Amino acid sequence: MNTLIVIAGNASSPFFLNELGFMKKNYDEVYIIDSNNNAALGKSIEAEYGFKYVYCRPYPFSWAGIKRFVAWMKQDSVQEEIASNVTLSIAGIKKWMYILLYGITSVNGRLIIDQILDASEEKVDIYSFWLSRPAYLAAQYNEHRSEKVCNIISRAHGYDLYFERNSLAYLPFRSFIDQNLDAIYFISEDGKSYYESQYHVQMHAERAISRLGVFEPEFKKNARNKDEIVIASCSYLVPVKRVDLIIDVIAQLKDMRIKWIHFGDGKLRQQLEKQCADCLMPGQYKFFGNVANQELLKTYQEEDVDFFINLSDSEGVPVSIMEAMSFGIPVIARDVGGNREIVDASNGLLLGAMSKEDMAKLIRDFIEKSVCDKAFYRQACMNAALTWDREYNAERNYGELYAKAFKGRSVAEEK
Repeated sequence: MNTLIVIAGNASSPFFLNELGFMKKNYDEVYIIDSNNNAALGKSIEAEYGFKYVYCRPYPFSWAGIKRFVAWMKQDSVQEEIASNVTLSIAGIKKWMYILLYGITSVNGRLIIDQILDASEEKVDIYSFWLSRPAYLAAQYNEHRSEKVCNIISRAHGYDLYFERNSLAYLPFRSFIDQNLDAIYFISEDGKSYYESQYHVQMHAERAISRLGVFEPEFKKNARNKDEIVIASCSYLVPVKRVDLIIDVIAQLKDMRIKWIHFGDGKLRQQLEKQCADCLMPGQYKFFGNVANQELLKTYQEEDVDFFINLSDSEGVPVSIMEAMSFGIPVIARDVGGNREIVDASNGLLLGAMSKEDMAKLIRDFIEKSVCDKAFYRQACMNAALTWDREYNAERNYGELYAKAFKGRSVAEEK
């Protein structure tokens, strides 16, 4: 029996949910360990796929957990991490708390995984979806490999990879994680290059690219046949996503008939809605909040979205851009992270480092050319869809990941 333990971090992430069908295809038994207590999601996953969904509570400890935590604190790797990063300063104390959070997650997660391993008669594969606390938990099992564990791998995205995405510019246990994983799969070339530049001496794990992907949508972009220009964006409403910059840019295009719609929610929503009220015309914008994937794509069709925009300060390769391109929508994006790997002059507009005034001018020029030159816009739409199909088609990308990372152990083939 093939068994997979997946340390999801947050199992509700759309790009995580996209992989469930491939887990089902390749494994007889799958355990999803989630750090967010989402009982409704867990029941849905168990009902649809037959997986076992387990919530890994960060606290409180059981008595067994307390003993394990004390043992964890005594590990050489933990003592080295503390000695190298903790100082008598505010930043040092915050790093200390961050290290402890890794330890708590590891201890509680191991209590769950050990029970699964004890019940398993064959070796299992362990898959961390993030190169952060889930990867640290997975890496703990290198020492048990000969007994029960086969492959130990992790993905690497954005916030779990780039130091500048973290307020402390610090991610604990980088060396330990690398030394105890079999492979790390990066979602972008930029992420892989960044990682190798940081750890060029001590790297141990195999490093490869495994892009995320989205499935072919039911709907496709219609040809432009209207005066109004509809621009969509999709992200959490948090500082790094720079939705405020999108609003500033659109405010500079007052003479153009532009409607902006945004999908996603977050702590900045009230602040951004006030900014819109101050800078944009009534009816020129709409916040849809969090919506299901199919509803989002359906809204793209109903609103007849012409362009997608992403002006984040940092990115991996956004799934939101993949979704827009699968629909055939040209994309406007800043040249950060892996954006240059998906957006170029053939399928949209890639913006370098510049002021918001210069940014608005280039966006204006691009939109005007798209409106005036129908052949140019039609080709950009076709190229966007081709980029998705060539590089970000979920059927291909996830199939290749499971064939390579987990040695292609297909349940269907074995049966």
